[in-house]
Order: sequence, then C-alpha cells, then structure tokens
Amino acid sequence: MVLVMAAALSLNGQSQNAEAVTAFNEAIAHFNAKAFEKAIVSYSRAIEADPAYTKAYYNRGNTRLNLEDYKGAIFDYDKVIGLDPKFAKAFLYKGFAEMKSNETKAALRSFNAALGLDRSLDAAFLNRGVIQQKLENYELAIDDYSEVLKLKPTNYTAMYNTGLCHYKLNNFQEAVTSFTDAINHNPTKAELFENRGKAYLKMEKFPDAIADFTAAASINPSSAEVYYYRGYAKMQIHDLGGANTDFALALQINPAHDGAMKNKAMTSLQIKKYDEAITDYSNLIKTDSKNETYFLNRGLAYLQSEAFENAESDFNTAIDLNEKFAEAYFNLSNVLTKMEKLPEACEAIKEASKLGYEPANAHINALCIEK
Repeated sequence: MVLVMAAALSLNGQSQNAEAVTAFNEAIAHFNAKAFEKAIVSYSRAIEADPAYTKAYYNRGNTRLNLEDYKGAIFDYDKVIGLDPKFAKAFLYKGFAEMKSNETKAALRSFNAALGLDRSLDAAFLNRGVIQQKLENYELAIDDYSEVLKLKPTNYTAMYNTGLCHYKLNNFQEAVTSFTDAINHNPTKAELFENRGKAYLKMEKFPDAIADFTAAASINPSSAEVYYYRGYAKMQIHDLGGANTDFALALQINPAHDGAMKNKAMTSLQIKKYDEAITDYSNLIKTDSKNETYFLNRGLAYLQSEAFENAESDFNTAIDLNEKFAEAYFNLSNVLTKMEKLPEACEAIKEASKLGYEPANAHINALCIEK
C-alpha cells in the first residue's frame, strides 16, 4: 500500500490527568520499541483515565494500523473526529484503514474530508488517486497524482501510476513521459521500463520498445512477460529468429505462458525449425485439442520434415474439426501427392478449390487428369 504507517504522536499536554499522561508516555515507549500489543494496553489505560484524551485515541488507532487491526483503528479515529472534527490526519488514516477494509466509498469520504481540512496532505491525494484508479476513473486519478507531484515532485508512486492511467486512456505519449520522469528519478525499477516499452509498442516505436524490454530484463531477468513483449516487438520488425529466442526464454520461466507458446510455435515454423515447431504445436494441442489451426500447422511442420503419414493425419484431423477448412484440404492434397495417393489428392484439391482457396486453382488441372 502506498501510505506510510503513522507514527506515535508524542504530545501529552492535552490531558491534565497525571495517570493518563503516564500511561500515554509508556505507550509511546512501547510503540517506538515496536511492542505494539503493549502499546495498545497502555493507550487503553490512558483513555480509561481520561476518556477525552484525543491524542491517546489517535495513537492507539495508529498502533492498530501497524497491527493491521483496521476495524479497531477506524473505531479510534472516529473517536478522535468526535472529539476534534478538524483533526485532518485522523480522517487521512481512517481513510487508509477503510481502504484496507475494502470500504471504498467510506475511504473516499475520509480522504475528501482530510483534504477539505488540509490540502498539504500528499498521502490523502495519493491514496484517493489509488482508489479512483481502481474504480477506472483514470482522469480523476491523474488529477490527484498531479496534486501529489506539486507537493512531492519526486514521488515515485504518483509518477508511475500517472503513466499507468494515461496508458489505460490510450494517451501513450503522455504515458511515456510519465514513465520517463519516474525512470529519471528511479532507474532501478524493471516495471517502469516494461510499461514504457508497452507504450512504445502501442505507438509502433518497436526499436524503443525493444530497448526498454532489454533494460527491464537486465534488472529482472526472471520476468516471462518482459521476454514475451520483447519477442513480440522483434516480430514486428521481422527479426523472427530473435523473437523465437525470446519466446523460448519466456517459456523457460513460465511454460504455461499462452502468448509465448503460440508465438514460439508460429516463429519456429516460419524460420524452418520444424522439429521445434512440431514440439511447440504438440504442446499447444495439449492445451486445446479442438483447434484446427494447431493441427494444420503441425501438419505443415511434419510435411516439411517429410513425415508424411503424420502430416496426413494432422490435416485430416484439422478437417474433422472444421469441414470447411480449405487450407487443410489443400495441404492434404500436397502430402497425398507426395505419398503418390493421386486420386485422394485430386479429391482434396477439388474440395479446396470448391471452398474458394485460390492457390488450389493453379494445380487442380495438372493433378486431376480427366479420364
């Protein structure tokens, strides 16, 4: 979460009750020692001695935040607000506790109240922006992040999230600008280069995208997504060998990566790595045995490898799955011709032609000699 946990507020002059003040100070010592449970006990003693001890409620709420007791924290902040309706930070931290409790509407009200009292609370703008972003109110989120950056110009989260929001709005150049600002302040985050690379992809600036994915991979070499996107960018500039290598790297990290599996198979076939293509399409068929295109392409790899019987079987399976698959009939004719099954080859190419597959027309007369 983006909000830093609140610290204990060491102002005890608000209470005139000596017992309350003593317990309050003990609680602060426990809090600073990260003995949060003991701090809760001491703050509760202070409150018992002085039920109007605002700072004790506030600090107990902060302590409960550290213990992830969000319901308890909300209770304490409500007590603070009841005693001091202008206590802006009580609204701020109450909003945080409500965010963590998935009370989105309540959190928005609390952040609005905090900012109504104190517009210097950058954390309130930041967390309200996070909520708006989750609600897909991207323009409102950008407005909030802009306010954060006015107050804290180097806030990484605001810069990064602004870029994400612009990306969602298809403002790709603005996204690049935001990610670049974040990179200039923190060049060690792989996610920045990855997301700027994705924006460059959308802008069809493929060399820039490749450079960013390469930078991301150097920071985080265990991300399958980075290699997948770099492979995709390389496909767009027709570097099929490089793309194939990147898809293979993605699959080493995540063997179930759907996009990498499909593109690895396709590029393996295109660069004539037929044995790999056969393996790739076999893996895809395991995930979807009803996909006629997978059988067609594995059949093509078998055909080029001269494994004719396997190719015939795959083309027939593709046709069984889609009886109007003209390309499968055409390639079935090719393999049947190589197997010298000419009558069957003629019937297959006739079917391809009937289904409108133009390449079939150039061969049908030579293959189907009328008797």
